[in-house]
Amino acid sequence: MTGPDLDRAKDRVVQLLRDKAAVDDAAHTFGGAVRTFGQHLREAKDEESWRSLGYAGWGEFVETQLDITRRHAYNLMDKGLVESAITGTLDHLGVKPFHTVDLQHRDVQAVKKHLPELTATISERVQEVIAEGQELDEDTVNGIVTESTATVSKNAKKAKAAANQPVPEPVVDVPPIVDNRTPEERERMDAMDIADSEAFLIRDAAAHKFLADLGNVRRDLKRMSERVGDDLERSADWQKGLAHEVGLMAVYLDVLNRAATDSPGHGSTGDQAEKWVNSLEES
Repeated sequence: MTGPDLDRAKDRVVQLLRDKAAVDDAAHTFGGAVRTFGQHLREAKDEESWRSLGYAGWGEFVETQLDITRRHAYNLMDKGLVESAITGTLDHLGVKPFHTVDLQHRDVQAVKKHLPELTATISERVQEVIAEGQELDEDTVNGIVTESTATVSKNAKKAKAAANQPVPEPVVDVPPIVDNRTPEERERMDAMDIADSEAFLIRDAAAHKFLADLGNVRRDLKRMSERVGDDLERSADWQKGLAHEVGLMAVYLDVLNRAATDSPGHGSTGDQAEKWVNSLEES
């Protein structure tokens, strides 16, 4: 690729390499060099300089051209963004933005999404110091920056913790339940509840008896299997035992169904179920 875009991309790479050399140079002021490097990295990313140089993405570009990881590049950009906002605020207030403003990584990450609050806090504190007649030397300015950063970081953590608190359930005023039934109605409903409970117990007992009888049949079939051997399926005993098992299943399912659908006027559910079970045992 040729043309202005390629030339601009090459110039950007040269600039970034100079910035990186300045950061690596111990004789250079560390804070200012890192801030400048981060600003230029952000500009290169916004311009998509890597496309003009034939790279597939931003990560490949910084790793190949600058010998830094993609994550480190983002950290530098965040640092440049935050510290540029701070120095810009100080410059606007007529305060010399000392190059020794150098925030730690954890502070940058804590305040990078709260720059308006940070710059407003710094501005307010600087004006207070000026009103008190104090001198805004390097130590005082750096102290204001450090204090303001800590305040904004603490407020951000509190806001995040408050946002994660569960929302209390609304209190619903439930009116008391008033039983307006007559004594006769209550007695009839209680009798129906007792009948339903009795029907459940009968069905449960019938189910247990069915399972017990079914287990006996299976044990008998196992004994017949041991006696008859490989010819079991062709034996009359096998067919008789199988028919008995199927018959038990059908009869007991009928018992359960009738117990569940028993209608008034034909005796209690318990009496009907007991008759059906007794008739089955007799047969």
